[in-house]
Amino acid sequence: MNSFYSNHPSKSSSRVIFFCPYRPYFDSDINIKQSTMKTQNAEQTAYQNAKLKVEFRIHFITYVVVNLILAAINLILSPESLWVIWPVLGWGIGLAVHAINVHFATNSSVKERMIEKEMNKQ
Repeated sequence: MNSFYSNHPSKSSSRVIFFCPYRPYFDSDINIKQSTMKTQNAEQTAYQNAKLKVEFRIHFITYVVVNLILAAINLILSPESLWVIWPVLGWGIGLAVHAINVHFATNSSVKERMIEKEMNKQ
């Protein structure tokens, strides 16, 4: 059998290593590409985490401002019944879920532990 075809998966499972005088250059190019991809992935992840945190801060500020306005309207127009508690609680639940989502999405140590745990199961 010709050694050229021995690397083909359908022909044989054994691998033949060919001599190539330029192999160190190819390997270094591969390593550079891999490190560049890791850097790009890290930058993209950092950008996404920062975006999530900014979106949560905007959500929180909006929550506080709107509920302060609702509380003022409630206390001025109908102080005998405190209906403002319902929007505060309802929206607060959504805000809490958003906070948990942002915390776990941006906390890499928690994600790494969960990924490691899942990999150990398999």
